[in-house]
Amino acid sequence: MIKEEISYKVTYRNVRYARIEFRAGNIHLVIPRGYDYKVLLRKKAGWIKKKQDYFEQIANTYGNRDLEEKTVDKLKLLVHYSTNHYSNKIDVRVNKIIFRKSRSKWASINTLNTISINKHMRFLPSHLIDYIVFHELAHIIVRNHSRKFWKIIESEFGNYSEYENELYYYWILISQKPDF
Repeated sequence: MIKEEISYKVTYRNVRYARIEFRAGNIHLVIPRGYDYKVLLRKKAGWIKKKQDYFEQIANTYGNRDLEEKTVDKLKLLVHYSTNHYSNKIDVRVNKIIFRKSRSKWASINTLNTISINKHMRFLPSHLIDYIVFHELAHIIVRNHSRKFWKIIESEFGNYSEYENELYYYWILISQKPDF
């Protein structure tokens, strides 16, 4: 059964298939017109429960953390420093770093080795900025999230799943800001 304290939003769109998105601790159902969303809720109750439990675990573990307030200029300094440090460490080269706001990811890297950094990272503690930068640099070596990729991440951040969980918590905090 779905917990009452977790709200869900239903959006009807011209889509072929219904889907469930779990963002910022809330369920968002994207439903084809004429489809009964309650059918989807019943069908995916197990998956929703797992997501709710994960969110609850994250909130219990990291719920005492607050957003940091850095300027974008300070973020740029931290990212450039981290990029130089880790790119030398794993012998990769970055073409360019760009900064912009994103509502879907912390950062990305393209095949030209240009890193795109989400300006919302300015609210993160420095250790998470380092982790994100290293994560993107590792994609220069391995472009997907295969076992080989995670071995590279593990070589520097042995407890990378803790970083991933903490990032998820901060994403929830940041996504609740009015200017997100």
